[in-house]
Amino acid sequence: MQREQMRRIDAQVPAVVADIRDLSAAANDVKQRCEQLARTIRDRQQSAEDAQAQLQSLAARLADAKRERAAARIALEAEVSSRSLHARTSRVRGTDKSEIAVHLRYDRLYVWHRYAGDGRRLGLNTDEFVVLENHPNYLETAPRPDAGIPVLDSGMEASIRQRLKQFDSRFHYLGVVVWPDSYDAFQAMKAVMVGAGYEYRLVPATGRIVDRGGQGGTVQ
Repeated sequence: MQREQMRRIDAQVPAVVADIRDLSAAANDVKQRCEQLARTIRDRQQSAEDAQAQLQSLAARLADAKRERAAARIALEAEVSSRSLHARTSRVRGTDKSEIAVHLRYDRLYVWHRYAGDGRRLGLNTDEFVVLENHPNYLETAPRPDAGIPVLDSGMEASIRQRLKQFDSRFHYLGVVVWPDSYDAFQAMKAVMVGAGYEYRLVPATGRIVDRGGQGGTVQ
């Protein structure tokens, strides 16, 4: 009986060995497929990362191009506004208007100085500006991000007109210092200024803007 069982077991050994070989081959095949799939995933991840990097680079270049175009547009507008204002005040005697300096930054409007009822400048508007450095002959200032009037908000036209109404357009023009982050806001501000009858001189803010006190225009 035992011999018979042994013979049956011996007879099954080749089939078991063959099954083991088949299973081993199948396992190796699965392993190779997994490794190939992992390589494919890594390659695709790398391709996706490369594509994302290219997209980010293109987006940055596009943003730079838009900023450069906006800067060129503002520079051209500044030249046109200054020449136009000079031509008008030169043609008409006795119309030497005084400048009211305002800033556009953070898409907000700021009035740089305080003024008396007769239009005299009384000093820095510390409600809307902070002093960065106090030099012997001038102040280096900056608008406060939490102050000013949002130019692009709904209803902004009425707020801007109300803010500027103390400056009679017959006797004052606006010197508008526009910072690079607010080029788009200038277009909205321009429509309000022109609609309210103000002439303006546009000053692109390419560096620090300082207050030298006294009368006259802004200085970069």
